[in-house]
Amino acid sequence: MVLVLVAAVVAFVTIRDSLPSLSNSPGAGTRSPAAATAAGRTVGPAVADLEVSLAGGGHRSATGLVLTPAGEVVTNNHVIAGATGITARPGGTGPAYTATVLGYDVTHDVAVLGLTGASGLSTIEPGSSSSVTTGDPVAVIGNVAGLEGAARARTGGVTGVHQQVAGGGERLSGLLEIHVATGARDSGGPVTGAGTKVLAMTTSAPGGGHFDGQSSDDVTYAIPIDDVLAVVDRVDAGHSTPSVHVGPRAALGVAVQPTSHGDTGAYVVGVTADGPAAKVGLVPDTIIVSIDNATIRTPGALDATLDRHRPGDRVGVGWVGHDGTYHVTDVELGTAPPR
Repeated sequence: MVLVLVAAVVAFVTIRDSLPSLSNSPGAGTRSPAAATAAGRTVGPAVADLEVSLAGGGHRSATGLVLTPAGEVVTNNHVIAGATGITARPGGTGPAYTATVLGYDVTHDVAVLGLTGASGLSTIEPGSSSSVTTGDPVAVIGNVAGLEGAARARTGGVTGVHQQVAGGGERLSGLLEIHVATGARDSGGPVTGAGTKVLAMTTSAPGGGHFDGQSSDDVTYAIPIDDVLAVVDRVDAGHSTPSVHVGPRAALGVAVQPTSHGDTGAYVVGVTADGPAAKVGLVPDTIIVSIDNATIRTPGALDATLDRHRPGDRVGVGWVGHDGTYHVTDVELGTAPPR
């Protein structure tokens, strides 16, 4: 949940960084080494290595799929949540481009990026994920990490469809379950079928009900490419929905938590120095109760309300001070990292 400056990243991350190919996955089809190599050679140039800088000095390495020659890239939302800077290197060895977040869908773990100044890039060829069934052979291509030659492809098979996974209070559904071990760097990478068409995008590996810091049991989950592209289409259309956010995210510049005793409002526990709230005199130990006369009952409601705005919008913030006095203050929203 977003606390404006504090993005609670849903840790749907894959676990292992370097694992051998699985050529005999139980209960699933297999692909020949030659077929896997062909998939890596063909799809690899359209796989982008992502390097993500985070607030507080953190960092992530991950993967993305190049959708257009001009540099539209799709990856997992958990990869870019809280990002303060993103660079992408298509093919793993080409030039690095600065990436901006065009939009994202937290509920489907999909984010769309644009690469500044990119042109003539190799692109993936999407297949139809609706035809994928248990037992189908697949290859998973992950982060190229500067490797020369064909990208690494790990082979295995589909062991389940329409699966659900949960972690960090969030849930993903409609996923493919694949008997292939992947690493954290592979999040956002392609899953190909019998040919070289991309059928899904890697999202997570299980580990005791959590997705961060757990050991993999050689099962990876992936988002069907039809679902991925549906989010991309919504972002390209430029219209935010309750689940899809388009463009930069608006910030009030406060960190909040639930009020005591379940009272209505978002209790302010921190205010960013020189941020929008600080500039108009909001301080910790106050309670935000409305935005533009719409009641804010919980911190989640504050997040959802701000997601409908853009940086630079002016909103009327209703808040209750230490002395119980109600105030309404006009605030110009700033910019926050994606959530």
